[in-house]
Amino acid sequence: MRAVSKIWFVIEMVFFFFKRFISSNIEVAHEVLTPTFYMEPAVIEVPIEVKTDHEILLLANLISMTPGTLSLDISDNKEKLYIHAMYVDNVKDFLKEIKQLEQRIDKIFD
Repeated sequence: MRAVSKIWFVIEMVFFFFKRFISSNIEVAHEVLTPTFYMEPAVIEVPIEVKTDHEILLLANLISMTPGTLSLDISDNKEKLYIHAMYVDNVKDFLKEIKQLEQRIDKIFD
């Protein structure tokens, strides 16, 4: 039964990431194709709860694979991830999205 729930969590995370991936592609394509400047870039320090190297690696890579975001660094104590994002009009909403991704990763490795 545990394997079935893990498979479900993986499928759920893939769909969550795919939705975010598509919306980010549209956002970046819009930025490229229109003359107006909509970017609000920022480097954000994100506290993370995932602890193992595999979880941190997956989180950082999924963030970097999303257009408009890039994982820059992890703190020495592995409690904070530094992310550059092109579109940060609301830091709380951005952090919420990262937390949702992090929670899905945690469910898979739990």
